[in-house]
Amino acid sequence: MRRLAESLGRWLGPWLGSPRGGGHWALLTLALVGAACKPSGSGEDETGPLWTPVPVEVASVETRTLARYLRATTTLAAEEEATLLAETPGLASRVLVVQGQRVEQGAVLVELANEEGRLAADEARRQLRRWEEESARLSPLVAEGLLSRQALDEATAQREAARAQVQRAEAQARLLRVRAPFAGVITERLVHPGEVVAPQRVLFRMIGDGPLVAHLSIPERELLHIHLGQPVELLVDAYGGASVAAEIDHLDPFVDPRSGTLRARLRVLEHDVALASGDRRPLRPGMFVTARVRTEVRPGVVALPRRALTREADRAWVFVVGDQVSRPDEVTTSHPHAWRVQRRDVQTGLEEGPWVEVLEGPAQGEQVLTIGQVGLDPSALVWFPSGEANAPRPATEEHDAARPEEVVGGEGGP
Repeated sequence: MRRLAESLGRWLGPWLGSPRGGGHWALLTLALVGAACKPSGSGEDETGPLWTPVPVEVASVETRTLARYLRATTTLAAEEEATLLAETPGLASRVLVVQGQRVEQGAVLVELANEEGRLAADEARRQLRRWEEESARLSPLVAEGLLSRQALDEATAQREAARAQVQRAEAQARLLRVRAPFAGVITERLVHPGEVVAPQRVLFRMIGDGPLVAHLSIPERELLHIHLGQPVELLVDAYGGASVAAEIDHLDPFVDPRSGTLRARLRVLEHDVALASGDRRPLRPGMFVTARVRTEVRPGVVALPRRALTREADRAWVFVVGDQVSRPDEVTTSHPHAWRVQRRDVQTGLEEGPWVEVLEGPAQGEQVLTIGQVGLDPSALVWFPSGEANAPRPATEEHDAARPEEVVGGEGGP
């Protein structure tokens, strides 16, 4: 080869010295000379370059039971909520609670003073006493025939009118004391001592001690899979996605034609949530949660690990383990065993946790790359540090960052 290079140099020498003889021909000659002078043992032989297998991990395509979920974000709310208004005018003489205070049913929250109403009530009671006395005086006279019946009837009518006036005054007086309609917590106090309160003025807002609820908007295409009593999993954002149990306890009888959704109410079955540390924390109205409702279960579907998939735009593919390489000149001596791989397109279906349904693609029992496949050349060879291809490590059950296949519903209101 060296003699060939020297001959080429003598043959091309005169031409290379001409103005047209530089450039690419000179580079070609240097490349040929360099290749001829390359020492032996450089990693190549007559069969071409030696390939280094890529270390990978694999998992088998399996049959599994997968589910589909309806998912929607919403907020927790108290089942009992109340906005307390003033029903009669008055002066806030005593405010007996503060925001955040827990109260029992019937507890007085504020006392209003109404001097005009008090005077009217006193006058009504005075008139009632007068006509009661008058009726008592006339009744014996009528019985003895000394007085006409008409006089007694007029006194009796005046007495009953005065009694009704007293009852109305007492009812107005009762409205001057605003009471808690149920046991719960004052969430807002909007009145202060000394304020003049007009009718329909908002004084307090409060929530009850009863169960928490949440609301979802269910797309009408999912109504076939929704029913009363259906279990629901709620993931609480404030507690790192810890879950609590709920169920659907009400479905509206109509679909909103503007949004194409039906409103559902969820009843939360727990008052607190268990954390990974073992502690339990209370659930509070207003917390954001993600509701997951299982709408479909498919047993016996062919599935592969999610991490084996490579996605690009609307395409997805995996690398499937092929034949073991037997030609010794195709692998390095440090890895005497290697396998070919095949890139294969995949059409996916349901996705749950780390598993993805295979509609078209590798068959059950085939092995796919789960680590080391990113950027892999389809013509590369691979080897398995954790074992042979026919004994792969199983795919892990821990959930990837992605959630199961989920239909996104509308956000629920309180």
